[in-house]
Amino acid sequence: MKNIRLFFFILIIIFQNNYVFSEIKIKDNYPINSSGTLNVIVEISAGDNLKRIFSDEKNDLEIEYNEKGPRVINYLPYPFNYGILPQTHESFDIGADGDPLDVLIIGESLVKGKLYEVKLIGIIEMIDGNEIDNKIISLFGGKIFSDVNSLNDLEKNYPGTIEIIKLWLSNYKGGFIEIKNIRGKKSALKYIKESTKRFIKKNGN
Repeated sequence: MKNIRLFFFILIIIFQNNYVFSEIKIKDNYPINSSGTLNVIVEISAGDNLKRIFSDEKNDLEIEYNEKGPRVINYLPYPFNYGILPQTHESFDIGADGDPLDVLIIGESLVKGKLYEVKLIGIIEMIDGNEIDNKIISLFGGKIFSDVNSLNDLEKNYPGTIEIIKLWLSNYKGGFIEIKNIRGKKSALKYIKESTKRFIKKNGN
């Protein structure tokens, strides 16, 4: 009886950690809501160290592989949730990686594969190797971050948060990351709109 309970408990954990909403499609979800919030698909939950990416073709999350097998972050686990912004494209033309725009979501650990509405507060302008690899900074946490509407608010009310993010990003790949600048909401929104235009151009709309 104990073994049966353990088996079902493991099944529940696996289901929770891998459930993907099949109705999520990058082309069907707008990146920016009328209220200024963002719609983000979570690829990696806070606390994970296994790299997953969203496949638009399969409409599912896939484990990312390198020459050694599944790509495991050989550093501290992700201190934030990591996702992508639908209907955006970081094209090779601008020196980026050809993927949707990445989003860091500060807050509680979120479910992988689920679409969340998050609060936009800024952008990290960075280089990964020789590629532009900018990251949008956002928040999800209800009452926890209800007093935060900007990077200044975050630093004032939750001191050290940005430094933790910068330190993690600078080290999780072993030193290939260069953080150029961190800008606020206005710059982030401008960049998102540019990335959305690149998506439209790529898809011929």
